[in-house]
Amino acid sequence: MMRGQKQLICVLMTLILLHAFSSLSFSADFSATTLGDHGNVTVMEVTGNYDANNPDGSFNADPRKAIAKEFYRLHKDEYDFLAPKQMPEIGITISGTPG
Repeated sequence: MMRGQKQLICVLMTLILLHAFSSLSFSADFSATTLGDHGNVTVMEVTGNYDANNPDGSFNADPRKAIAKEFYRLHKDEYDFLAPKQMPEIGITISGTPG
């Protein structure tokens, strides 16, 4: 193999690895912390990227998983669904309907 081909292969492998690892870290820094419950509304403080999609176009599921995990950490599994509502001035409000 020629030197130029080896360099090209190294560059391509590096780009592939960077792309693979960057897609894993888009929402890795997301956190959700419960601030309190107000009736059937739970208020959480969140940090990180809550966008529906990651920059590569893939669905950004990790924030939704973190919110659900935090909600069920403090609540019984007696809710039919969770309905996150983004409210930038106070964080994200999670309202649930007991089932």
